[in-house]
Amino acid sequence: GAEVDDSRISSAVDALGISGKLDLYPRELSQGEAQRVAIARAVVNRPVLILADEPTSALDDGNCEAALDLLLEQSSACGATLIVATHDQRIKARFEHVVSLVGHS
Repeated sequence: GAEVDDSRISSAVDALGISGKLDLYPRELSQGEAQRVAIARAVVNRPVLILADEPTSALDDGNCEAALDLLLEQSSACGATLIVATHDQRIKARFEHVVSLVGHS
């Protein structure tokens, strides 16, 4: 029911390098492209809470950085809480608060 904000959509997909993929079906996207689409969709409506489960797992270093930048920028701009569950050690240092869960057998 939210009004479509074409400039916000453009900004998100441009930041993630997927602007040329908007006319494709999900089955036509690579796993990394689909992951970046999901990230764009997660931030475009200015949520107050963003839950990201392994948001960078299928991304190369450059796309990982771009995706994380967008998540952090948009959560800050919207005043949203960003919770990320990940095994990706590349992104850990970018977060102020980190909770590590260690299983014991």
